[in-house]
Amino acid sequence: MLRCLSLSSDRARGVHTSPQVQDSADMDHEDDDSTKRKEAAELARQRVSEDWKWLMGAKQGRRIAHRLLSMSGVNRTTFTGNSETFHREGKRALGLEIQGEITRHAFAGYLEMVKEQGIPQ
Repeated sequence: MLRCLSLSSDRARGVHTSPQVQDSADMDHEDDDSTKRKEAAELARQRVSEDWKWLMGAKQGRRIAHRLLSMSGVNRTTFTGNSETFHREGKRALGLEIQGEITRHAFAGYLEMVKEQGIPQ
């Protein structure tokens, strides 16, 4: 009985106890936001790809990329037998990320860099 009275008084005050229903204008707005976010993410991916192609398209850029990969130790062992191994593994992990970005977005530039630097394949 108390529950019934409570519901009656809620209705009298104009309080809705049922779940809210979105109207089509709200859903259209959410769809627009979702589309804009997807478009922005795609534009960001395209920019990253263009940036790597630009960097690896120039001899100076390939030298910079090679220097970064060399400093990170991607082609060296990291094991030292002590805690230095963890430091080297961290550097190598970053280098592998960079190498992955380069090969994913500018593979031809990566191959050119390997030829120019005489890196064994």
